[in-house]
Amino acid sequence: MLENINKKITEIEENLRKRREFSDILEQKQQELSKAQTGRRELSKALNKKERQIKRLQSPSVIGLIFRREDIDLQEELRQYDIIKSEYENCADSITDIEKDINFYKEQIENYHSLDSDYDDLIRERQDLILSKNDSTARELRGYLDEISEKESSARSIREGISACNRALPSLARAIGNMESARSWGIWDIMGGGFLSTAVKHSRIDNMRQEIKGVEREIRALNTNLSYINLPSDMDIEIGGFATFADYFFDGLFADLFVQGKIKDSLNKLRDTYDKINRIKDALQTKLEELNRELRDLRDKADNLERNI
Repeated sequence: MLENINKKITEIEENLRKRREFSDILEQKQQELSKAQTGRRELSKALNKKERQIKRLQSPSVIGLIFRREDIDLQEELRQYDIIKSEYENCADSITDIEKDINFYKEQIENYHSLDSDYDDLIRERQDLILSKNDSTARELRGYLDEISEKESSARSIREGISACNRALPSLARAIGNMESARSWGIWDIMGGGFLSTAVKHSRIDNMRQEIKGVEREIRALNTNLSYINLPSDMDIEIGGFATFADYFFDGLFADLFVQGKIKDSLNKLRDTYDKINRIKDALQTKLEELNRELRDLRDKADNLERNI
């Protein structure tokens, strides 16, 4: 029975290899299609431009007379038009051929759509058969499988952590942009910018607050998946109350300087957090690469053990 399972697994692995080859060719064809479509658009523009030039030369109007006086050769323009038209038609034919190839390879790949689930089912069946014997080989395999499961769980958490970093960084970048804008408007406000500068400054701060809410959610997600990663969760930046009231209604230098100082502190904190999340993301990616190498090694060991019984 085990021999029969291994035979089926080998057959599926061969089909998986073919599917990968088809996928590689499909990707290449899609790149060729994109390049050809760009070329066709450029040729279409050149063709339209040449058509307009020829119409002007053939026109009995004043514009036609002006073009003819510039010694533009109509026959040469017609010859160039034919060349561009031929290139355009060849390009269009190539696009049609490439699209046919793409459809062909998509169909071939679709024929193998159930391979992954079939392969996983056979691997589990083979492992269950070996483990049921409860001998030294079964215990060795169980050790590999338990370690694989543990590392897969860690890898999932790290991938989720990387995703949380990727979601937080753009929001942080926008918050930093809003805060930098608020600082610039704040300087103008101190110099007597008036109600407009005050309003824009606080608008930028409000926008920053909205971005920070999203950042806090992603940091909480990061801490949930990676409890050993210590990130600052207190990222609320409160600029309101007395500062906002005084700025609008009293416009005093003390209140303006107070808000400007808060903006500077908050901007530094945002930048520090942005840099820290980037460093964490890099560390997580390095750890994930290490885990993936370890997982490949463990799977190879388990696979060799299963095949050589």
